[in-house]
Amino acid sequence: MNDPRQTQPRPTELIRPRREATGRSKPVRWIALARITMPRARVRLSAGRQRMSGAVQALCFRAGANSIFYGDKLLATGNPDRDADQRLLATLGISAG
Repeated sequence: MNDPRQTQPRPTELIRPRREATGRSKPVRWIALARITMPRARVRLSAGRQRMSGAVQALCFRAGANSIFYGDKLLATGNPDRDADQRLLATLGISAG
């Protein structure tokens, strides 16, 4: 399994077209599936994180996500503010850098 495409970032967008609430376990399962099928990929949480609790985002990291889009705005959707992201990363023992 030496697929060079696995090292490319794989953003996981959690936006629902009808703005339905994303279930708590579905994003975690998507992340776990991405990690299982692409074990060397950088799996990134991206759009839709504002609607996820810190606990669900933490579970996504435990399931295999290893990066987030950091900052105020991603394309047309907002991201959690910088302080919220710093608290989440500190809680998880992850340093931004």
